[in-house]
Order: sequence, then structure tokens, then C-alpha cells
Amino acid sequence: MKKILISIIKLRLNLFITVLLFVSCTEDVLDKGPLNAFSADNLWSDVILIEAFMADMYNNAQLVPSGENFRAYQNTTTFALLSLSDQGRFRGNAGAVTGYRHADGRTNSTNDDHVLHIWNDAYEYIRNLNLALEGIGVENSALDDTYKEERLGQLHFLRANIYFKLAKRYGGVPIVTETQDVSLPFEELQVARSTEVEVYDFVAEELDRSIALLEGKSVHPSRASHWAALTLKSRAMLYAGSIAANNSKLPLQDANGLVGINTSEAQRFYQASIDASERLLPVPYGTGESPFALMPGSTTEQYRQIFITVGQAVNTENIMRMEYSGQESISNEYDFYLLPRASSDHTTWGAAVGANIETTTWFEYTDGTSGDQLPAGYPNNGSNLFLDNLDGVFHDLDALWGGKDPRFEANIAIPGMMVGDNVSYSHDQVVDPVAAAAAGVPGSGPNQNHINTALHIYKPANRENPAIIADTGVDPIHIFRISEVYLNYAEAALGLGQNADGLAALNAIRNRVGLPLAPALTMDAIMQERRVELLFERHRYWDLKRWREAKVPFSRNYLGVNFTFDVANDTYEFRTVDSERIQRNFDDWHYYLPIPFSEISSNDVILQNPGYE
Repeated sequence: MKKILISIIKLRLNLFITVLLFVSCTEDVLDKGPLNAFSADNLWSDVILIEAFMADMYNNAQLVPSGENFRAYQNTTTFALLSLSDQGRFRGNAGAVTGYRHADGRTNSTNDDHVLHIWNDAYEYIRNLNLALEGIGVENSALDDTYKEERLGQLHFLRANIYFKLAKRYGGVPIVTETQDVSLPFEELQVARSTEVEVYDFVAEELDRSIALLEGKSVHPSRASHWAALTLKSRAMLYAGSIAANNSKLPLQDANGLVGINTSEAQRFYQASIDASERLLPVPYGTGESPFALMPGSTTEQYRQIFITVGQAVNTENIMRMEYSGQESISNEYDFYLLPRASSDHTTWGAAVGANIETTTWFEYTDGTSGDQLPAGYPNNGSNLFLDNLDGVFHDLDALWGGKDPRFEANIAIPGMMVGDNVSYSHDQVVDPVAAAAAGVPGSGPNQNHINTALHIYKPANRENPAIIADTGVDPIHIFRISEVYLNYAEAALGLGQNADGLAALNAIRNRVGLPLAPALTMDAIMQERRVELLFERHRYWDLKRWREAKVPFSRNYLGVNFTFDVANDTYEFRTVDSERIQRNFDDWHYYLPIPFSEISSNDVILQNPGYE
């Protein structure tokens, strides 16, 4: 049976331009009809409309949470990813309910409402990309050749990105590269799933097309350049390589190759990642042809500059960035959501992402002391673990944490952190209310600052000059930055046995923040560096899944912490709390999401993922 779908694409170029795309389709979301309500000839020959279309495609690519539906997307994707992994958790519904558990398609009659599902939206998005690739294609004589190459290169980048996002979630998926003719019989419109390796190969091919078309072009940093395409290739090929290398660890195997990649494929994918990374990295790791370089980071203040100067020429780390206008629904809301409350102007939200107390132990001390131990010179230091000497004891936070990796306080808001010109109070009790009042310290910080936990991840927010009123944030944020490429290079080098080169790249990241150099390149060393360098940058959840190491960390509950503040002595009593609302779980079938039930029921050639049949 066939039905009509009206697809309204909101196009933006300074002001909002709305173009109605009339799309016919069958019940299967892969089956879409032609663009016919608005003249295709007019659309693909008008640069203003093309630019508006491209703006919409970037907005809906969600390279970072942004754009028209910022809050909904952020809550259900970025914050849910955090809550599903082991970094911390969102205190809203995405963390408390669906963000905590993986939807089990075997007990859910529809399984279409998983917090990370993108299937239907992704294939509508792919159809629009295919329409544009055909409309702007080489036979379009109305457009300048250089202009066509730039837009086609960016469209291939966006198509690679959406298929990469699909592969991370579902494994092998249908590859659709042309708009389908609705007049064909329904059976001919159905597209079977390709294998997971075929999807990653397609992503590589798309990125190679993008690189070839964009190289030598001057592209704004908020749009895909050939550097951005190389970065995405560095990442995607690393994922494919590690999925192949760890294939034997995948609990539920699939004889059709729809999930998992044969171990024999690991080397070629690792090499493809290395090849892309080398073009981005300086000598001796790479060719030195790119303009990107690590910024200083030996103090918290220096490291913070990586994230608060994204749109400035001084920021040599940024490869591609997301920009915001500060208008309603297209503003940067990270300050509003993430920073603990410190000002009366910050009237809603704040402190939205709690850090697990265990996450604080990931960050080493600059003298080489492990992050899960008390620092040198501290009472009970040495063999005593931090968590064993925590509850019921008052701690001087500077003595306890002051010697840590500077990335610790650049990522995690602790009690007393300055937000703009104000102190953020995160304690919920004081030892002496009279002494506290005399010192101008409240008996309890704002409720948001200590609900569930009083430690918060704030990394992409601007604590120095915060935009804490909704719909006012304009600071750009990273989509890609060069430090990830160093870590991609190190991991791929390990996979290829090029340990000396990989170790040098890994140690460039450690040296930047003043940590002792790693003596050897190991998977443990790579995992450690990725979890602290890329904290809250949308990597950890996918890293643990591609390494096939998600079951234990995603199945345990973590601790929050509340503080009693001794104002007179400037010390804090730790009171750990189990702030989880339900038991976390990660079962064997959760390495991949279920194919939506609605797709299975309407498309006879689509097979379900293992464990969800």
C-alpha cells in the first residue's frame, strides 16, 4: 500500500526561507517519490536556494547537537549517550529513563522509540542528499564548475557522515544512492541491508570523493573542507578497523555479515585511518601539510582556551566548527545547561550533567600518581585508593585535586568554581551556619548544583564569559579537532604494529598537559588517553562499543557525591550517594540497536539484528 508524505524542509539563509518539497512514497521509508511541487530546475539553478538547502542539510546533519530542535536533540542524544556510558549522567528524563537502559526489542512490541534511533529521519535525510547530488551534478550547466565541486564535495561528506552514524547504531544498512521512482512496483523499491563492511567501504568511497572535490578549495570552517573529510575518514576507518580486530569478542555473531567485520579486514581499515591521519598531522607523525597544531595545555587555564577560542584565529586545534546565531532555537545552550548556577540570572537548568565520582579517578596526577590514589604527601596516600578514604572525611580540595592533570578541572566543575564573576556553591550543608553567613556563604548552594551529585561536567561551556540565559549563546564549538587525530593515529598504529610512531603521537597528547610520558604503546594506554582527552565529546559510548568492552562499564551503577562545607577551614566532607534511579544494564544484543519494527514489518527483505528476532 502506498501513502503520501509531505516533507517540509526549512531552509535558512540569514532569514528563514521555506521551500516545500512534495515527496511521494510507500510505507517503507526507503521508498521516496520525486521532487515535484517545487520546480527542480529552479531549485538547482538558484544559488540562493541551494545555499539555503545546504544550510538545512548541515543543520540536520547534527554533527554536534544544534539547530532547530536543539534541546530535544541534545537531551536525547548527547545527554543520553553520557548516561548510557560511564562518564556521568544527565539529571533529566533522558538520563533517568531511556538514557539509562538500552531498549530491548525482544520485549518492546515496536522498539521504534529507542533514545538513539535515527533510522526514519536518516533515510529521509539521505533522500534529500541524493536529490541534491543529482540536481547539482556535473550535467548542471547553470552553475559554475568550482561552485558545483564545492557543494558536491560537501554533499558526499554529509552522505558519508549519515551512513557512518547508521553503521555505528545498526551495523549493515541499506545503501541508497539514487532517488527511487515511485511508479515502480513496490517489490522493486525494497532495498536489502548491505553488510557492515560494505557500509564502511561506502563511507570511505564517499569521503574520497569529498576529499578530491574539496581539495584546494577555500571553505568556511563551519562547512566541510577536505580537512574535515580527512578527519571523518580517520575516525570512521579506525572504527571499522577496531570492529574487525575485536570481532571475536562480539557476543552475538551474524552469518550474513550484517553486524561485525571479519578480522582479516582490520589491517586495511587501520591503514586507511593512518593514511588520512598523516595528511592532518605535523612531522614526524604526518606530512605537515595541514595548518592544525596542538595548543598549549599545561594549566587548566591554558587547556580551557582550546574550547573558548574556537572561532578565533589563535585556535590552531579546530578543524571544523559549529556556529550559532544566538537566535531562538539556533543558539549555543551549553552554558545554560551545563554550568552550575552561580548567578541570579541563571534561573533555569544549570548543572545538568553530573560527573560520577569514579570519573574523577580517571585523571592522573602530574607527578605520575595514579588517578585512583591519594596524591603524594596526602594523609593515607600511596597504596590506599581514593574511594577507600572518601566518605565522612573533610578534604582540602586544592591539596586533594590541585596536582591533577589540568584536564580534570577543565572538564569537571568542583565546589567553589568561578562562573563569570561569581562563585558556584555546590554544597548542600555547612558545618556552622553562623560562620558561613558571616563569610557570605549560603547554607546550601542552589538545588540544581547538588541534585544527585555536586560534581558536573561542563567542558564545552564558557565559564569565563557565560551565556546563562536561554537562546543567547553564540560561542562556536568544535566538530573536529586535531587532538582526536593524534589518538586515532596512535590506535591505528598499534593495530598495524607501528608502535614507535603510535607511542610518539600518544605522548604528544600527554606532554601537552604535563603528564609523564607513557613508556609503551598499549591498548590500555590508548583507552586511558581517549577517555580523558575526549571526555564529553561524543566518543566514549561508541569507543567502548567498537572495542567490544561495553558490557561491564555499561551494566554497573556509579556514585555521585554531596558535600558538607566547613567554611572556616575551607574543607569539604564527602558523602557518596547512589544517585542512579534504575539498575543499568547492557546485554549481549545491545552492541547494535534493533532495526525498527515498523521497517521490518513493511520491508520483506530487511533482516533483524541478532538477539532481536
